[in-house]
Amino acid sequence: MNTNLKRLAGTALVAFAIAFSANAQESHPAKEAFIKKYSLEMFGISLQAKEYPGVVEGTLYNIIECKNLFPELDYSDIATSINKLAKENDNLVIGYKASLVGLYLAHSSDFHITPMIGAEEHEYLFKQIADQLEQKLVAVQSEPTILSEIK
Repeated sequence: MNTNLKRLAGTALVAFAIAFSANAQESHPAKEAFIKKYSLEMFGISLQAKEYPGVVEGTLYNIIECKNLFPELDYSDIATSINKLAKENDNLVIGYKASLVGLYLAHSSDFHITPMIGAEEHEYLFKQIADQLEQKLVAVQSEPTILSEIK
């Protein structure tokens, strides 16, 4: 049973990766309609696979990609699930990445994500969000000092 579930989860992640590639979006409008219709529902199901951290982490990555490709979709339900995952997950890595994705969904216009092709793409995407948050935090923390020096 576990082997079948792992295969199913792996197949789902591969399907998402293929569906989200830029070539798939540009050359197959039917795939785009399918993704828009079912992706958020599938993400919600995949986020519940807490016993398989790789599935959850891959889903978090795919949610970021989906938001980049289809910003017009309603992400409110999935954002609620992600924020719950961030607060209640025992796996610190998953909790941290879920927090990053939750912030990204809430403030996507404040982030500039640059896709990268390769094996390290997942980590690079999360790193971009974390780095931009850190830069904003440093800017906010230094702002009172700068203002007091001007006065």
